[in-house]
Amino acid sequence: MFKVPILFIFFVLFTSYTNAFPFKAFKCNVLDTVGVNKDGRLDDKNGWVHLYKGKEFIVDRETGRVLGKIINNFDVNYSPEVISKGSSKVPFKAINLYNKSYDHISYLQVDTRFDYHPYPFHFYTERGFVTGTCVGY
Repeated sequence: MFKVPILFIFFVLFTSYTNAFPFKAFKCNVLDTVGVNKDGRLDDKNGWVHLYKGKEFIVDRETGRVLGKIINNFDVNYSPEVISKGSSKVPFKAINLYNKSYDHISYLQVDTRFDYHPYPFHFYTERGFVTGTCVGY
């Protein structure tokens, strides 16, 4: 008599946990960009970062690779490291150290902790700071 309710409860718990983040990637839209000018002030026209505005990119949650027409974070010499794959408690985080002297890094965070969609993201590179939103893909 108790087998059905126990199995049902287990099924509901299992499916709600495993379906929380069923997607393997994020599709992101760049909404805002800002660079730092020679005076140390934020500037939305400084450097290459303003070219990112309005662009899309895909993030692989397993590898942390960012793929886009303008934005990417890997090649044959370097690849990102995923710090966190993202959950309802911890954001997705990936960092990239572009060479052995660490003279350039990038950091991407997609904040999956919120119950609303799309998820906000921020992406830091030596060219500046990029923000926007991502959806499961």
